[in-house]
Amino acid sequence: MSGKTRVCHGKGSTKEGYVNPEILFRRALLLSNLRPDVSSQSVLSYPVGPLPVSIFHEDGSLRKTNKAEFASQLYSMVRKDASFPHFDGPEVFVRDAMGLVQALYTKNSKTFGDLATTYVQSLLSCVRQFDEVADVYDRYDIEFSIKSTERKMRAQRTNCTKIYQVLEIRCLPDWKKFLSVEENKKSLVSFLGNYILKMLPSTEKLPQGKSLYVVGAFDNPETVKVVSNDGITECTELESNQEEADTRIILQIVFADSKFTDSGTRGRIVVQSCDTDVIVLCCHFFGKLCSTDELWVFKGHGHFLPEATKLVPIHEIHEVLTGNVVNVLPVVHALTECDTLSSCYCVGKKSVFKALIQNESTEIVSGLKNIDDNDAFMNHCRKFVAKLYDVKSKFKDHHDDLNSLRYKLATTKESSLARLPPPEVAFIEHVERTRLQAIIWLNADKAKAQLPVCTEHGWHIDNGNISPIPFRGSMSSDVLNELICKCKGKSKCSGECICHSRRFPCTELCLCGGGDLCCNTQTHNLGLVYEEQNNESEREDGSLD
Repeated sequence: MSGKTRVCHGKGSTKEGYVNPEILFRRALLLSNLRPDVSSQSVLSYPVGPLPVSIFHEDGSLRKTNKAEFASQLYSMVRKDASFPHFDGPEVFVRDAMGLVQALYTKNSKTFGDLATTYVQSLLSCVRQFDEVADVYDRYDIEFSIKSTERKMRAQRTNCTKIYQVLEIRCLPDWKKFLSVEENKKSLVSFLGNYILKMLPSTEKLPQGKSLYVVGAFDNPETVKVVSNDGITECTELESNQEEADTRIILQIVFADSKFTDSGTRGRIVVQSCDTDVIVLCCHFFGKLCSTDELWVFKGHGHFLPEATKLVPIHEIHEVLTGNVVNVLPVVHALTECDTLSSCYCVGKKSVFKALIQNESTEIVSGLKNIDDNDAFMNHCRKFVAKLYDVKSKFKDHHDDLNSLRYKLATTKESSLARLPPPEVAFIEHVERTRLQAIIWLNADKAKAQLPVCTEHGWHIDNGNISPIPFRGSMSSDVLNELICKCKGKSKCSGECICHSRRFPCTELCLCGGGDLCCNTQTHNLGLVYEEQNNESEREDGSLD
C-alpha cells in the first residue's frame, strides 16, 4: 500500500510504478468499515500515499490552474473601454525584460548579435515615448531557488540540457529549447545587458532629461546601471537582493514615485508584463504610491501602443476594491496557486476570486494579512480554503479542521480523493510555503529585504535539489499496514497473527485474503454475523409484504 509498488513481470523480473491513490483510498475505507479499531475519519486524517493528491500530481509535480483567470477577474471589475488618455506629467515605462526576450520573434535574426540589435531598437522606441524606461530582468544565480521546481518542469517539456556560450556572432539555436535551460538564460541576460551599454550610447545619444535603467543584467545581478545624456552611472538605491523581476518591478515603481514626489510633480507609470503576479502586486502596492495618478499594465509583448486593448488600469481597479481585499490580494493569490505553490484540485482562480469578494468584510479575509502570527495566519488560511470546498457553508462547524471537513465531504456525497481538501499535515506545509511567498511579495518595495530561509517554510534540500515538502509524518497506508496481517502458508492466521492476537477479523486486504483458508475464528464469526444480519433483513422485508 505504498506510493510505488513492485509488480512481477515476465520471468522473475519486476517493474516499479505508481499506484492509483484512489484505489488505496477506497480500500482504506473498506478496512475502516470492517475493523472496529479503524475509523473512516482517522483514515482520512492522513494522506493516502506519499503525495497528497489534492495539491500534488502523482509524479510529484505541483497541481496548477489557469492563474491568468485571477487577473481577468480583477480586470472585469472596471469598464472594458478603459482608454489611455493624454498625460501632461512625467511618464515612466517599466518592462518585464525576460518576458519580452522569451517572446522575441527570432526568425528574422541569424545570430545573437542580430537578436540583440533588434532588442535595442525596440528599447529605443520606448525611450522616445517615455521620460524613463526600465528593463528589469530575473536573476538566475540563487543556488536553492524556490522557482527552480517550476523552471525544471518547463525544461522537461523540451527535453533539452545543452548549455550554450552566448556570443555575438553565434547562430541562434532553437529558441524554446535554449531558454528552457537556466544557465542559458543567465548567459543571455548578461550578454544583453552588456550589449545595451555598448551599443546604446554609441548609436543614439539619449535626449536631455531621459534615462534608461538596466536592472539585474550583469555579473552582479543586484547592480542597476543607468544610461542617460550624461553617460552610464550606477543607481545604488535600486540594488536589490530580490530574485524575481516581479518584485524588482515593484521596487522600480516605488522608486519612480519617490522621484515624482521629490520633483513636486504627479506622474504616470506603465508596466509591460503578461504575468498575473505583477498585476496582483501592482494592485496591492498602488495605495502606497504618493505621487502617481495612473498605473497601467500593458499585457502585450510587442511595441507599446496607447490605443492597445491590452491595457489594464490598475488605479481604477484599486478604487473598486476594498481595503481588506487589497491588503490580502498577494496572500490569496499565493495560497491558491502561483509559480512556487500548487492549486487545490478543481479549485480555479475564478472560484477563489468569488470567495474573496463574498467574504471581503469577514474575519476570514481580513485575518489573512496577519502573516507574522503563525497560528492565526494558519487558521485563517484554513477557513478560507474550507470555504472553497464548502461554498454554501453546509459544514461550517468543520471549517476549523480540514480533516473533519474531509470526512464530512467524503461521507455525505460521492467524492473522489483528489476532490477532498488536503489533510492537515499537508496543508500545514502548504501554508508555510504560502507564508514564505507572501513575505517575499509584501517586501517587494524594499531593496534589501530580510527574507526568511526557504528550508524553514515548507521546502527541503535533497541531493542538491530543492523541493516542496508534501507532509511530515505517516500516511494512512503506513497506519493500515500495521493493522493487516501478513500471514501465508498452510497455517494462515494462527499463532502470532496480528489480527488473531487482537481478536479482530482478517479482511480481503490481509495477505490471507480473509477467505476460507484463514484460521482466524473471528473472520468466520464475522461472516456468520453478516449472514444473520442479511437473513434478518430479508425476514423484515417479507413481513412488510
